[in-house]
Amino acid sequence: KMLELSKDAYEKSAKVLGQAHPNTLISLDTLAYAYAKTRDLNMEAACYSKLYELRKQALGDSHPDTQKALQNSKAATEKIAARQQRYRQKGLCQHCGGQFEGFLAKKCALCGKKKDY
Repeated sequence: KMLELSKDAYEKSAKVLGQAHPNTLISLDTLAYAYAKTRDLNMEAACYSKLYELRKQALGDSHPDTQKALQNSKAATEKIAARQQRYRQKGLCQHCGGQFEGFLAKKCALCGKKKDY
């Protein structure tokens, strides 16, 4: 429920107030947090990365809110890298954690991506 509400709030705020409006940036930060709570690391990282770029444009690189967005973006990216490493160590798809099928050309049973490690 939190994710749905956060998406809706962000989309409406962006449409009505614009991408760089302070309230829209707060909504984007909340949306990133909602993705983190649902363990959707890719969307969490994408939101924090976008938030960093927008805050950098609006507030400057040295503003505390910009720096916090940068820290959150880096942390989300590091969580993705750690998860991919854990999956690889277990012989799972590094993208989704699914099992591989096939003899020579192994493909993930969940996402369909080829084994690339």
